[in-house]
Amino acid sequence: MYQQQQQNNSTDTARNASKLGMVIVQAWAATVEVFLHRSFGQRYLGVAGAVGIMVVLAFSMVWPGFNLAPLMLFLGVFVVMCARARLESWRECRRGIVQHSYYNGYPRLMRFLPTWNEVSVKRFVEPCLTFFLAMILMPVNPPLGCYLVVAACCLAGTNSTYDQWNRMQALEMNDAVITQRQIAGKFRELQGHWNWN
Repeated sequence: MYQQQQQNNSTDTARNASKLGMVIVQAWAATVEVFLHRSFGQRYLGVAGAVGIMVVLAFSMVWPGFNLAPLMLFLGVFVVMCARARLESWRECRRGIVQHSYYNGYPRLMRFLPTWNEVSVKRFVEPCLTFFLAMILMPVNPPLGCYLVVAACCLAGTNSTYDQWNRMQALEMNDAVITQRQIAGKFRELQGHWNWN
């Protein structure tokens, strides 16, 4: 009994650590998504925005002796962009534009890439653009450059995870439709069997 309880506790601990890790990765990605996207869901930048502020502040502690002014400027502009995005979401809601409340925004780059789909822009173009910008900034300001390298990885990771989750949800829905068709067929078969006319 004690061994089973201990095993359950370690499983819960691992699950909670995984959730915390995903929240941090999502928040890190959100710190650059506010610059890359528009039309966020109403709730997307709530927790992600608050944790994003903590991520930037915690990351800055790793760089003693370096010029942190560009990273702090980035943080200030991030907070302003979060407020702007929240206001924009509120306005869209008032105009009757309805979308998922945790939607991570529509890519601004889509207007320059009309043949690309949203998922591809989020998974490939935005992380590559962020990484390219990070490489340019790295010699000028290593803290900001390194921060953006990690942000590019987080962007790629979160958007790949979202895409995979959406695919799994679509497969679940497809399986449910197939199952319901099979059940309906059996039901019709039974109805025909019981119909003595």
